[in-house]
Amino acid sequence: KRRASAAGASIRISCANWRDFIAEHRHYDRYDAVLCLGNALGYQDTWPDGNLPHADVVTALTNTLRLFRSALSSRGIIVIEVPLEPEDADRREYVRIQPEPPSNETTGIRSVWLISSDPRASCRTVDTCVLGASYKGVAVMRGRIVFRGWLITRSALTLAAEEAGLIPHFLDHRLRSLFDVVILRPL
Repeated sequence: KRRASAAGASIRISCANWRDFIAEHRHYDRYDAVLCLGNALGYQDTWPDGNLPHADVVTALTNTLRLFRSALSSRGIIVIEVPLEPEDADRREYVRIQPEPPSNETTGIRSVWLISSDPRASCRTVDTCVLGASYKGVAVMRGRIVFRGWLITRSALTLAAEEAGLIPHFLDHRLRSLFDVVILRPL
């Protein structure tokens, strides 16, 4: 609130389950933007570490995007951060290091993600280790968490957006995030 005030903006902050909040407010409140940041869309039905529901990813995304759309003003937008996975049908595992270290730097806090995805089940598992500063090639592990969430591809998100009455715009570059950014506007 302090930062918004300093920038001349007025904001209202609520702490609530987002589905309940939208359901309670959508009939009289309209918002200029709905922000779904930090890959919240990918883990919407699985936090904390629950099982994925018995729906497919497009159905789950469509239902969520319809709720988001119902809260928008006529000129509103939805901003989503999400890691978009490759479109292939093969199971894959890979490692990401965040932030990517410069070639000459070996110190600093990093998170190492072991990601395994299963396109046939529309899910991905991210095993994250947070590493502290390293000394002589040895890093101290400062924490570990495992998430299981939806495997979201560009085509799945496009289909869900269109079914929810939204047009997706995929940004070619990442903004402040580790994730891909998608802007959705009503048709």
